[in-house]
Amino acid sequence: MKRTVLLIAGVFAISGCMGQPEFNPNTTEVQAVDGKLFNVPTGAIPSPHIATKKEVDFFKRSGVENCQYGDILWEAPSAQQRIDEAIKTGNTDIHKTLAKEGKIGCASPSK
Repeated sequence: MKRTVLLIAGVFAISGCMGQPEFNPNTTEVQAVDGKLFNVPTGAIPSPHIATKKEVDFFKRSGVENCQYGDILWEAPSAQQRIDEAIKTGNTDIHKTLAKEGKIGCASPSK
């Protein structure tokens, strides 16, 4: 009986991981940040504050063209781990790579 329960639990764990959809920046959900509503990609991690001019300029230089002051920044769940690894290895182009892949971006307030 124990073996059957463990086998079933293992199957559910594996099938749960395999059934996770790929991150899609075009599928959005509404999230509130600083009392304003933003359409953020589903599953993305939004910044907890409105982006500063310096942050917006950095994202624009990285290839996120739709950034403007008053937006929030967001990143795909996998982006932070890749940024951390890039910092350790000295990869200064990680944000450009992530922008090209659609793994980081900006969201404007909903109208």
